[in-house]
Amino acid sequence: MIWGTLTETSPITLNPESTAPASDAWEIDADLLAPLPVTAHQYVAAILDINAHSGRAARVMAKMRASRQIFTQFWDHAIAYAPTLTWEMLWLAYQHRVLVVFADDCERILALHHHSELAWQALAQQLTGKAIHLLMRAGVGMGCACDKATEIAQQACECALSHPYPCDVPLDYWLYTILKNVNLQVWTRSQDLLDRDPTMHSLDEMAEHGIGIAARAFMCAAANHGATDPAHSSAQMDALIDAINHMQSEERRLVVAYTYFADMTDDEIAARLHKSKAIVHILRHRALRQLRALIEE
Repeated sequence: MIWGTLTETSPITLNPESTAPASDAWEIDADLLAPLPVTAHQYVAAILDINAHSGRAARVMAKMRASRQIFTQFWDHAIAYAPTLTWEMLWLAYQHRVLVVFADDCERILALHHHSELAWQALAQQLTGKAIHLLMRAGVGMGCACDKATEIAQQACECALSHPYPCDVPLDYWLYTILKNVNLQVWTRSQDLLDRDPTMHSLDEMAEHGIGIAARAFMCAAANHGATDPAHSSAQMDALIDAINHMQSEERRLVVAYTYFADMTDDEIAARLHKSKAIVHILRHRALRQLRALIEE
C-alpha cells in the first residue's frame, strides 16, 4: 500500500502534438533504480506505476516539455532540454525527477509509508503549526486558531494517508497544498450537514462554484480581525457576503480569496488565473477598495 489506494485511472496523453504509448508500455528504467535498497526500490517502482496509470506522470511530463525551468529543476543535464524531446526521453527524465525527490526525504517518506507513529505525530505537529499561521493570516484570533488548527491538521493527515504521495514534488510542498485545500474546505462548507457540497476537493474547483464559495472564503478572511471566533459579528459577515455578491468581477473575488484565505503567493495566483503579477496587484487593490465602498453603503 502506498499511503492510499489507487481506485481509478484516466487517459494518458501529453499534448495535442504527442500521444503517449499504451498503458502497458510505461517501462521503468531498472538501471536508474538499481542503487536503491530493496524497500526503497519497491516503493519508488510502485509510485511510478501509480503515477503512470493514473495519468499524473503524463500531466507532469507535458509541463516539463513546455518549460525549461521545470525540466531542469530535477534533472542533471545529461539530457539537454528541448521542446521536441521524445516521449521516451521525457519519461526517463520524469523517473529521474521522482528518484531525486524521493532521495531528498527518503527516511521520512518511508516512515510515513510504513505508518510510523512517531513520523505521523511529528507531521501532525508540523501541520498544526502551519494551520495556525494560515488561520491567523486569515484574521482568526489566536485562541480559535489554535483550537481549529488541530482539527484541520488532523483532516490533512487523513487526506495524505488516503492518497498516494506522487514523489514528483517535494513532500512538504505536497502536504502544505493538502493543508491549504482542507483549510479552504473547512471554512467554505455550510455548517448545515445537509447543505454541504461533497464535491469540493481542491482549490482548482473554486471557480466552478461561483460567487457563493468565494464569498464564504473571503467572509472568513475579512471577518473581525480581533475576534476570537469567525462566527462572531454575524451582521458584519452578512454584510461582507452581500458586498462580495455585488462584486461583478469574478477575478477580483478569486484574487481576494486566494490571497487572504488560501495563503497563496502572488506568483501562485498569477499562474492560477493566467495573469501577470502586476495584474494580480491591481485586481486585489481594486477589489478591496470596491469591497470597502460596498460595505460602507
